[in-house]
Amino acid sequence: MDSGVNGIIIRPFAAGDEAGINASFNRAFGLQRQLEDWVWKFQPTPFGRFIWVAATPGGEVLAHYAAVPVPVQVAGKVLLAGQGVDAFAVPEVQGQHLYTRTVQAFYEACGGEQQLAVSYVFPGLRSARIFEHRLGFSLLAEAKVWRRPLARPGARCTGHQVVRVAPDGRLDELWRAAAPRYPVAVVRDAAWLTRRFSGRPGVDYLHLAARRRHQLHAWAVVRVEASRVAWADLVWDGDRPAAVAALDGAITDLARRAGVENLELWLEGDGAAEEVVRHYGWRRVPPPAAMLLMARSFTPAVGIDELSCLYVTMGDADLV
Repeated sequence: MDSGVNGIIIRPFAAGDEAGINASFNRAFGLQRQLEDWVWKFQPTPFGRFIWVAATPGGEVLAHYAAVPVPVQVAGKVLLAGQGVDAFAVPEVQGQHLYTRTVQAFYEACGGEQQLAVSYVFPGLRSARIFEHRLGFSLLAEAKVWRRPLARPGARCTGHQVVRVAPDGRLDELWRAAAPRYPVAVVRDAAWLTRRFSGRPGVDYLHLAARRRHQLHAWAVVRVEASRVAWADLVWDGDRPAAVAALDGAITDLARRAGVENLELWLEGDGAAEEVVRHYGWRRVPPPAAMLLMARSFTPAVGIDELSCLYVTMGDADLV
């Protein structure tokens, strides 16, 4: 813990901080996130919680940094990683380095081979400079955004059936088949996809499975919004491109029924899947704002070069 001026203490999260954190988050970003969204985002996990605050003696949260813990496979090893989220300081303390000190204290306490062996973040341009120069993070890439307009109706013979399902053991089996395709990726098993996409207040994600003769070959997570259909995640065993094509066709049908004209996908680190979606009219577009991907390893077992091929979808980003 770090005791600073005016009695401000930089410390781990304590029970009772929830409402203060969420209120300060809203002040810092000019948002109106509900407390129930914070509770969902920072739900307890088998890996623990990684949340730090800078607070007054009375408990007012002035700065905050956290990471959502996720298992990541790197070169055949499964490590615990932290997806950095909710990095902020309230307006009245900006310029006092409290934000930087909070993030530094977090990684001094939580970064390490026995805790968060790897961390990745999607910072804005200003925060990116802090992560690079003060925290030792490296720039890996800019998030790849793909879009396409709603396609004309047309027959698409893929030989696959697409069904709505819930994450279960079938997804674990699919992930075991798909995992060797991704040198670096969050472990997209049923447990992770359930935590990431189930129970979010006010948001419904659809899980779609593409199968052929009862064999599951690809899995998609989709969110239908007022202005777009977001293809939020993809797990593909790489065996049959037609499975990805079948999912694309089903997502197109969802958009058509919802009266939505635009489809959006983030895809980085899966060249074969990129080729499939490109064939069906998806195109890379500039992101609406700088969406940089940065990472740092806290273990000598993993070099930053190994992290450069991280598989990225919307599911890996901070969406709340």
